[in-house]
Amino acid sequence: MPKFILYACPVGPLADQVQAFLDQSRAQFGPNAAHGYMPHCTLTGFFSDDPAVVPGDLQRLDRLLARALPTGPRPAVRVTGWGGNPVWLGLDLDAPWLSGLAKDFADSTKAGPRQTPVKAKSGLHLTLANAFPGRQHAPLAALARQMVDPKRVASARSMLCSAKRAITSPMAVRSRISMGRKRMAPRSIHCSRARLPGGSRKKQVSTTVGLTLTNAR
Repeated sequence: MPKFILYACPVGPLADQVQAFLDQSRAQFGPNAAHGYMPHCTLTGFFSDDPAVVPGDLQRLDRLLARALPTGPRPAVRVTGWGGNPVWLGLDLDAPWLSGLAKDFADSTKAGPRQTPVKAKSGLHLTLANAFPGRQHAPLAALARQMVDPKRVASARSMLCSAKRAITSPMAVRSRISMGRKRMAPRSIHCSRARLPGGSRKKQVSTTVGLTLTNAR
């Protein structure tokens, strides 16, 4: 049974800096767990379900975004500072509106049958490096502070993706949203074209949804 997850992915200057850091840190220190994903903020945990329910999930996201965006705060997401522990580095986010959107999506899926429930995440963050050797913490942190400026403003896009164990034929589906960059790594999240029920293959179209990611004042 396929697994799915909901992301909010930054775009704009901050996203460009994060991607540049990921590329440079991989070249300089080798790959870590963050390199298997596009830059993202995780909004839900993984949930398993039949691909046939995906179109309904996308419609729910579209309706929730259309209803919430006109009255949403500006900015919807703030970077509150650097976060980290011995094996993780990233940016801590303050995003109650985005957390609420994820919760509304999770609640909206309870009406129909589910293989596993959708659960909204708390403690939102944007990962820069993860599961690396402890000796790399200090140089990775120094590189991150050199290359990533949390004060840079970025918009964000929501994304519903499927997780595939295989490194080929990745599947992803969108909700008014964007693709991000593909990364061919086992058990990673990929965004490419979506094979929807019925066997048709449709091109993804990126649509900014107006979420704003910015720094704390």
